[in-house]
Amino acid sequence: MDLTNATAGVTGFSKDAIRKQVAKIISDPLFEKSGILKNFLLFIVEETINGHANQLKEYTIALSILHKPLDFKPQENGILRIHAGRLRKALEQYYHSSGTTDAIHIFIPKGSYVPVFEPNTGTRLLTQSFPGTDSTTVKKHAKEFTVAVMPFSHTYGSALTDSFTDGTGLQLSAALVEVEHCSVIAYYSMRKIAERCADIKTIANIIGADYIVTGDIQSNNDRMRVYVQLIDTFNSQLTWSKMYQRKLNSNSLFDVQDEIVKEVKNELEQMVFEKHKPGKPANATMVAVA
Repeated sequence: MDLTNATAGVTGFSKDAIRKQVAKIISDPLFEKSGILKNFLLFIVEETINGHANQLKEYTIALSILHKPLDFKPQENGILRIHAGRLRKALEQYYHSSGTTDAIHIFIPKGSYVPVFEPNTGTRLLTQSFPGTDSTTVKKHAKEFTVAVMPFSHTYGSALTDSFTDGTGLQLSAALVEVEHCSVIAYYSMRKIAERCADIKTIANIIGADYIVTGDIQSNNDRMRVYVQLIDTFNSQLTWSKMYQRKLNSNSLFDVQDEIVKEVKNELEQMVFEKHKPGKPANATMVAVA
């Protein structure tokens, strides 16, 4: 399919038919509790079917949907890209559940905010966002749950603990990308979000994370304790935790960083193994939406 032509206008469907399809989508449980996702989808669809697709830029959408100020700089704030990823994931889940028999398939190609409308054949859902691949390849690489690493909290800030906090978050985020079936929210985006909101459940709903890694650092003279937790955001259940105690110096910080990263990664890989081991049906995790 030629995505350039597809996004230039609506072909084959009336505006009313598309609006009815959108109304059905946003009334689904995947969307009904998320004002941001509903408004996001409504806005980009209306702009497209009214001939304003060329105005669907990150800046204009952020001002209209997220009510950002006029001096908002998309290149310094990835929040809209996070919500766009949530919207793509929610649409994909919708068409693999409630919307399997819907006549109109709406999707948003990666790298664009302009929705595409086409007949819902059911067999192309997994390949449309990945040109040049077949459904078998896409299924193999499909991400089934999203993880976010929160900046670790610490009571007494110092150059050493600040460096440890950011270093651990960056290292964890980079390592978890390697876990099969796992997508990871960018650490610097998480840091900006955490500066505005401290509630883990609220943050998870904003970004659509299934699991959050968080922690706390306590230091006293030359001793340091690091508490790390892996939280299932669907039920707020603590799935794994550990306390690390080390001497507070630059060498020990690298050692404990490596240990934390290794154990959290191993824990997630074990969860994936249990979910996909032979003989056990794989059920995709539903992303919690605000």
